[in-house]
Amino acid sequence: MQTDKLDNYLRTYRKKLGLTQREVAFLLRCHGGAKVSRYERSGRIPDLKTIFAYEVIFQKPARELFAGIYDRAERETLRKVRQLVSRLRKRQESPSWLGRLLTSGPWSKAERMNCATRRSRTDDGNTLPGFARPRD
Repeated sequence: MQTDKLDNYLRTYRKKLGLTQREVAFLLRCHGGAKVSRYERSGRIPDLKTIFAYEVIFQKPARELFAGIYDRAERETLRKVRQLVSRLRKRQESPSWLGRLLTSGPWSKAERMNCATRRSRTDDGNTLPGFARPRD
């Protein structure tokens, strides 16, 4: 069962450290706490430099700080990977990078198992290599 995550957990981690929005703004080189408030309420997505600064401040990776955004990006990217695999199979093409994409890097065994529990078939009904459903 998929649980909905907040877009970000900036406020949670700020409160755990006992920092005010103004103090975090100072660390981020912002003027006042208004921008920090917008980040926390998802009214604004911080730029990459600010995201890295948040990682340093809270000692947590961006994928945890922005868990909801990360989950959506992961789902959308996996959907696009499945679509690409399906298109390439229909054209009977298998570029060398496709095997590497599906078997290495972020597609570690644990990640493939995680993906397999979500959906292991392409749009045309084929099972993705390395994405077979785990047996019970």
